[in-house]
Amino acid sequence: MEAADPNTVTSESPEVLATLAEIGQEVNASLDLDEVLAKSAALIKKHVDYEMFGVLLMDDNGSCLRHRFAIGYPPGLAENLEIPIGQGITGTAARTGHPVRVSDVSEDAR
Repeated sequence: MEAADPNTVTSESPEVLATLAEIGQEVNASLDLDEVLAKSAALIKKHVDYEMFGVLLMDDNGSCLRHRFAIGYPPGLAENLEIPIGQGITGTAARTGHPVRVSDVSEDAR
């Protein structure tokens, strides 16, 4: 499947737009990144019924992604997981700076 075009205009439901506005308010309300990520994850849960949720940031070298925030991962997994930039779906999105949409990750060669 192709990467999504970031310039494409989409129409989102009023509920999704309201949640995005709430996330924006949370970002502006606190300097505590962990607090902002936790509140954002709770707001996202209203629309995406996830079992596992993670926010990954690039490490200091810029060579891999590491979890900054995670929910639902087995103990120790998120803390020790490193995704090299350009590897896999997530690493590819980080390298290109564009979302990568895949209908079935088990069938994607990355």
